Amino acid sequence: MKRDKSKAHLQPDSVDQRLKALEARLATLEDGEKIKKLMRAYGYYLDKQLWDQIVDLFSDDCSIEVSGRGVYLGKKRANTFFRSVLGGG
Repeated sequence: MKRDKSKAHLQPDSVDQRLKALEARLATLEDGEKIKKLMRAYGYYLDKQLWDQIVDLFSDDCSIEVSGRGVYLGKKRANTFFRSVLGGG
């Protein structure tokens, strides 16, 4: 018996595979939106010199490396960088 190609996309394995692929694509798109949101928040906080808020965007074990200025490890040192090097906030 010949398999009907027009209904092949309805096979359970095919549906599961498509669902997994779509879920992966959706997760990628959602991750991209989260990154864009983070970048907008960072830019806004930087423009407004809101150092407490900008430091909160970083992980506890963050590192900031600025050529000629050194490496700042951890949130406490990140806070030092933003307040002392960039100043004003």
